[in-house]
Amino acid sequence: MNDVQKTLKYSLVFGLTGAVIIPLFYEIYSNISKTIGLLLVAVWAAAAGIKLSSEKLKYGILGATACLAYTGVLGLVCYTVIHPAAVSFLNAHSDYIQLTLEEQAWFLLYAALIGLCMYLICFARRGLMKAVSLIKGNGDKAAAYIQDAFADDYDGE
Repeated sequence: MNDVQKTLKYSLVFGLTGAVIIPLFYEIYSNISKTIGLLLVAVWAAAAGIKLSSEKLKYGILGATACLAYTGVLGLVCYTVIHPAAVSFLNAHSDYIQLTLEEQAWFLLYAALIGLCMYLICFARRGLMKAVSLIKGNGDKAAAYIQDAFADDYDGE
């Protein structure tokens, strides 16, 4: 399996998972705790971003884009199934809290911004890997200079 297929497989897995759990996190956001709901979205986005950034940068970006597209489109479909079930469950056991349209829009905005952090994770991981390789390269050069300085054939010029 080549890198593109591997990345698209991961994006499909995280996208389908996100399509199911983002509506659940919305119900947590609206009825249990806003902080916990958004924290769970952040955990999902971080896990997806870390896994997708394990490949080359362009494949990580492709995977993050596909993952967000799967999550967004299929999340609406899953919401139409999950929301009525959550409403009936919560009404049977307690009170269901319906968010206003503005509060729903805020959740979608927060979730989208947190989802975009997958791109930041891809860039940050690639930047850290580049910095580590530069530091390691500089350490190797410094070791070579020190080795040359103490070599026996050094004539002092």
